Amino acid sequence: MIHLAAERAYDLMATTAPKLRPSTVTIASYLIYANAATATVEVLIKAVFHNDLRPPGAPPVPADAATVGTILGLSIAAGIAALGYRCAKGGRVARIVTWIVLGVMLCAGTLASTAIVGGALGGTLSYLPSWYLVTTATIQAIYLLTAIPTVILLALPASNAYFRKPAPEPVVGR
Repeated sequence: MIHLAAERAYDLMATTAPKLRPSTVTIASYLIYANAATATVEVLIKAVFHNDLRPPGAPPVPADAATVGTILGLSIAAGIAALGYRCAKGGRVARIVTWIVLGVMLCAGTLASTAIVGGALGGTLSYLPSWYLVTTATIQAIYLLTAIPTVILLALPASNAYFRKPAPEPVVGR
């Protein structure tokens, strides 16, 4: 009888033990946090220098519009950080949303980088401060270097097992 009780307690411990997070998910979460931090830096740069990034003769950006843009950008950055947190906790929906958000960010970032490089080479962006093009290129490179590995890491088999829906517990005594 004692042997059966000990065996039953061991079985309960085995089924209720928390699942360990694989290193692929941990690294992906840190990369998502880095992506969110980079987005925050980008938003703050544009918030501080929003009138310096306008063509000569263009009217200044109204303070209300700059404030709304900053709040929206910081909200998106916070949402990205929240996705990193939910992925670290095993959120299946967060993993899928992360793939979608990072895919859109990669596409938009690639288009923006292409436009900026093309404009810089064509001379149409000569009004921008010299540091801005370098900063934008660096930010886009960080996005690229964090988004692609994140998508790959979250798709690996070790990550799949972590995000898998737990099997229902069998009903005993029926």
